[in-house]
Amino acid sequence: MKKPLLPLLILAAAVTTGSAQTTNEIYKVRAAVVEVSQLQQFRGTPERTLTPDPRFALTLRIESIVPALAGYTNGSLMSFAIHSPARIGLDETSKPHSFDFVLSREVHDGARGPWSFERPAVRVRQP
Repeated sequence: MKKPLLPLLILAAAVTTGSAQTTNEIYKVRAAVVEVSQLQQFRGTPERTLTPDPRFALTLRIESIVPALAGYTNGSLMSFAIHSPARIGLDETSKPHSFDFVLSREVHDGARGPWSFERPAVRVRQP
């Protein structure tokens, strides 16, 4: 007597789809604040963040990033859509100072998700 193949195929599909790999990339970024502007006035394409209601664009000039991130070297500009500067530790006096940021994003099967600011930025004190 032949056993139905369908239940075995369904089980195999469930096992293979359950093996999706999700990782969390974390970057330590030192960057100078170049501009904070209303999102509607921003010219360019900001990086997506986990902000549900972005209202501002934050542009940073990278001074260092660890680990290295392809496409971003020292001196590169990186812009983000954020809800408000205050939520990530910035205010009207932040420009042109340097800050340490911790950024993360989820990677699911090679697809990179939106950025998240892990904690408030810390201003770099110049000696």
